[in-house]
Amino acid sequence: MSELARLNRALGEHYRIEREIGAGGMATVYLAEDLRHQRRVAVKVLRPDLSALLGGDRFLNEIRVTANLQHPHILPLFDSGDADGLLFYVMPYVEGESLADRIGREKQLPIDEAVRIAREVAGALDYAHRRGVIHRDIKPANILLQDGTALVSDFGIALAVSNAGGARLTETGLSLGTPAYMSPEQATGGRQLDARSDVYSLGAVLYEMLTGDPPHTGSTAQAVIAAVVAEQPRDVATRRPRVAPHVAEAVHRALEKLPADRFPSAAEFARALEGPAAPTGRSPARGGQRAAPRRWLRVALELLGVAICLAAGRLLFAPAPLRESRTRLTFTGDARLPATSADGRWLAYIRGGCRAASAGGECAADVVVQELPTGMPAVLVAGARRVGEVVWNPDGSALLVTMTPAGSEPGLYLVPRTGGVPRKLADGAWGYAFAAAGTAAYVPQQRGPVIRLVDLTTGDLRDSVVVGGGWIPVGVDFNPRSGKFLITGAHGSALGAAIVDARGRVLDTLDQVRGGGWDSDGRHALISTIDARSLVHVMRVPVRASGRLAGKPVEILGGVRQDEWTGVAVTPAGFVVGEAGHTADVWSFTLGGTARRLTHSSTWYQAPVVSPDGRTVAYLKQDAWGANIYAAPAAGGDEHPVTTDSGLRLILRWLPDGRRLSTLLLLGGSGRGGFMHEIAEMGTGRRRQFSLAPGFIVDEWRPDFTAIAGDQDGRAYAIVDSTGRTLRRFPVPDSLLPLVAGQTAPSVREAVVDAGDRRHRRFVAVDFTTGVWRAVGPAGANDSTHGFAVLRWATDGFVYFTRQEGSGPVELWRIPGKGGVPQRAAALPVKCDPGMLSLSADARVGACLVSDERPDLYLVERRR
Repeated sequence: MSELARLNRALGEHYRIEREIGAGGMATVYLAEDLRHQRRVAVKVLRPDLSALLGGDRFLNEIRVTANLQHPHILPLFDSGDADGLLFYVMPYVEGESLADRIGREKQLPIDEAVRIAREVAGALDYAHRRGVIHRDIKPANILLQDGTALVSDFGIALAVSNAGGARLTETGLSLGTPAYMSPEQATGGRQLDARSDVYSLGAVLYEMLTGDPPHTGSTAQAVIAAVVAEQPRDVATRRPRVAPHVAEAVHRALEKLPADRFPSAAEFARALEGPAAPTGRSPARGGQRAAPRRWLRVALELLGVAICLAAGRLLFAPAPLRESRTRLTFTGDARLPATSADGRWLAYIRGGCRAASAGGECAADVVVQELPTGMPAVLVAGARRVGEVVWNPDGSALLVTMTPAGSEPGLYLVPRTGGVPRKLADGAWGYAFAAAGTAAYVPQQRGPVIRLVDLTTGDLRDSVVVGGGWIPVGVDFNPRSGKFLITGAHGSALGAAIVDARGRVLDTLDQVRGGGWDSDGRHALISTIDARSLVHVMRVPVRASGRLAGKPVEILGGVRQDEWTGVAVTPAGFVVGEAGHTADVWSFTLGGTARRLTHSSTWYQAPVVSPDGRTVAYLKQDAWGANIYAAPAAGGDEHPVTTDSGLRLILRWLPDGRRLSTLLLLGGSGRGGFMHEIAEMGTGRRRQFSLAPGFIVDEWRPDFTAIAGDQDGRAYAIVDSTGRTLRRFPVPDSLLPLVAGQTAPSVREAVVDAGDRRHRRFVAVDFTTGVWRAVGPAGANDSTHGFAVLRWATDGFVYFTRQEGSGPVELWRIPGKGGVPQRAAALPVKCDPGMLSLSADARVGACLVSDERPDLYLVERRR
């Protein structure tokens, strides 16, 4: 029987279902007639597998909370129930369209109208937030437009599903929401979402109304989530210049990665959209990054550090605004100073090094090349110190770079693209470029108005050009067509650029220029400036054969967020930009001791878990294939993949032998096909799958290779074997609902779990022999843990858990397994995400995710 026929049979007394009008990740929507009131309504029916997972009573109990929301911009809830095992709820049928429909039709909305809609939605959110209800799924499809007025639908439905499903629904990684509009904390499975999560989602919706695209896009859900967590959205003002500065600032504050950096309420977001007087609390540098220092002398002498690398860009650009797309080129979190070959085929960059001034520039870095757009990186020079920018020769066969190679002297080196021993050309240089007749031009490190020409084969000095007009060059590029130099540097107390002939005469100048180089046609110069918000703008300027400027600069790239470590380079299709983004790495630590970073990639990581013996850390990593299992020594060392396929995995658990791991494998790529448990073997990668009773998920493996598993609504626990067979089931008393993931005692006889609702939390234990439940600590002992589950019942007899007061540091606490008073165990030596933390069996070694801001390179293509 079809679902529609099944519904009509179950609801025929009250509703006549006419037809399906939409479907989403959680529910199918039907147009129906309310027979009693003779009105058209929308009936939303949860997916059958989700209905079975949640259970009717629990879901309907939760949804009653949202039924009491009454606000002019909230679509009311008429009815809800259980129809022949299918959970449904009823809302008014809106004679209009969704915001998603309108964006799909018009791409961008008028600015004033987009802001008005956002403020109406913010009003609805603020009303609900003050009543303790978080929406969790704000997106254009859930905003309906009735005569132009915004109505927020599905209010609290995601929360009802989450609460009805218990904490394990979140733990599985089945994040309720839509990836493109999820806050970073929701995308990474955060359990305690507050009003600021909805503020982020509304910021994403407003961003799309203004620009035509969500802040982050990708080919898969995993790719979008990775971008939400790790990448900064492109500046609204750059994509749509007519957006008022206060609106752009408000949007980007709403989209901050850290909840603490966003507006604390939807009402404050709405006020910030009203006018320029509204406070935004943002610094001039977007993304929470400090503006670069304005010490002109240091900037003049270290213009190389700004590294706009325009001398590497050799192609002509049309100045008309074009549509842009972004392709991520590196995933190391330490890529900088990009340079592209003249034909746009090759990218060179520096990987590694030190950002901290205290490091003195002594940290090792690599010179890397890779084929655009998706080639594999190849290291040309490894472990060099004091590495500067990279400059390509015209045919793309070699590069110039300043560095101190391992075991060699500092200097300017010629490096073949195909590898080989670098050849030293000079003791050192500021700016440098390939010049005519087999020479390189460079600015010597000794300050003065001089450009030197050195033979590429012998390293002998060929000539010196003394620059006139009081200029002190720092950067230099050579135009083989006209024989002119383009220098950047200091002129008196100002920074600028000058066109200089072979005799050193200054032919023309440009003010307020930070970097520059010749375009490939030889008739234009490419220059860069930095505005008051520390955003880089790239200009193209026509130049006559005489060396005189022939027109005004035309901007071809604007609003790129930069610092002294990233950079911009020109390619045939657009630009390679370096941007610092939010990322998270896996760290290991010893309690009260040292911490060690295990991963050095800016891709997506999840679920770090320590092996029973504390020697290995396994984790989930987004790689070229999917969300795969990786492992690395806890003491540091190379990681290696355990699985290599296109699966989407969530949750990770060690088996007691330390040689196998189990994970939850989503079927169908998005969870719509359900899930299976999977066991993967270290070393061989051999895997097998098994399923449990509907709704049950493994919490922990026991020394006898059975597992404790809990159902999604926390109403029962079970002992299962490694084939998925249920050996024994333990109902949970109503007074303890809901339960969160359990941890087995070293004796294997008991498991401790986090019990009760958010306000009345405590630890309780179940005896697997008798089925008796007992309290471990006093009620409320776990109030300040913000819902994070118990970490480990360790071999020392203590139950370990995290505790955090407000925004203070995360601390590790413990409570005797036999019962007693909680006590502080240790302060963590690294700033862990408490929701992504695990301990070894003896609680001496831990692993967690640590957030950071690190740069990667992106190809920004310009298309008509």
